[in-house]
Amino acid sequence: MSDSRPSLPRPARVVIRLGFRHKAARDHLGGILRFAATHPNRFETYIPDGHQSNDSLTATDDWAPDGVIADNALHLEGVRAAVFVNGGTDGPIPEGLPHGVVLCDDAEVGRTAARLLLGKGLRSFGFVGSKRAPQWSVDRGAAFCAAVEAAGSAVSSFVPGPESDREWAREERALSAWLAGLPKPVGVFAAFDQRAKHVLDACRAAGIPVPEQVQVVGVDNEEYICEQTSPSLSSVLPDFERGGYMAAETLAGLLAGEEPPAAPLRYGVKGVVERLSTQDARGAGRAVARALDFIRLHATSGISVLDVVRAVGGSQCLLERKFREVRGHTIVQEIQNGRLEKACDLLRRTTTPIPQIGALCGFESGAYLETLFKKRYGCTMRQWRKR
Repeated sequence: MSDSRPSLPRPARVVIRLGFRHKAARDHLGGILRFAATHPNRFETYIPDGHQSNDSLTATDDWAPDGVIADNALHLEGVRAAVFVNGGTDGPIPEGLPHGVVLCDDAEVGRTAARLLLGKGLRSFGFVGSKRAPQWSVDRGAAFCAAVEAAGSAVSSFVPGPESDREWAREERALSAWLAGLPKPVGVFAAFDQRAKHVLDACRAAGIPVPEQVQVVGVDNEEYICEQTSPSLSSVLPDFERGGYMAAETLAGLLAGEEPPAAPLRYGVKGVVERLSTQDARGAGRAVARALDFIRLHATSGISVLDVVRAVGGSQCLLERKFREVRGHTIVQEIQNGRLEKACDLLRRTTTPIPQIGALCGFESGAYLETLFKKRYGCTMRQWRKR
């Protein structure tokens, strides 16, 4: 149902109500604010203080909101339109309220995890779903299993019942036993990072070495989990920021009188952040993982191959050989990949002039970046930014 009222003579006032303890919500916020910054005549945003469950939209009576972007449908009185991100519509939606839903493409998340683990040469796989089996977990698992089976490999699933919420010790024993029974080496995909940590904990309890016998990948790239586990956790990163931008764009259209989307809108996967938990079991992976961590942190600082070798230790020739074995390309190419990813990020997220981007990404020459960029992406940086 569309809103027949005319477009607002002023920028729309939008309240953002998301649970910012999760990376998804924080990155969604980044996309929303990017839309607001690039459309200053359409949006004004307000983020309530405190926990989202403790205040309602009526607390902003001196700044009456026109719309809301939220992860649940609570406290929606008085707004003209709403958009829900990640499908959270726990409360009732007022009848006749134009609204849209923006979701992660969970099937693509599952396929991305499958591509990563299949690329390791593994033949045995497992999926660990979220407790209570929410739909997003089911969709991720189904797509992962379908991709693995299509490649001719076996896959097993571990999805516990809701009672495991209160019985972690019992579940850990069951998870450890399931992991111990899988043919080794095995690649395990967990529905999200916290669940992947459960897998690492169960492996440690059962004395199963990671990544030598079990390689583990999660979802969301929650750094506070992924970089503090032992070993560090690889993770599929959905394009949450794109999802936030889509939510803001959709809400702007609804407030302008456009028809609500007939179906949920979906954003895809930004990439995979690979760490020690998915490195190969032949020994080369650990040195390469240390090199990757160093490159990830310093690629845009003008580092050279020699800097990487010094950070890892050992022979340059041996590290180069291990790098080709594990990654399929050279250290120089990995550094270039990091710099190109930064260039894409600056093109997408900022208005930084293109001639200045090269220096910000660690390239000595902006012209060289232009040449490398066109070779990699098939278009100029200016064309990529417009797209």
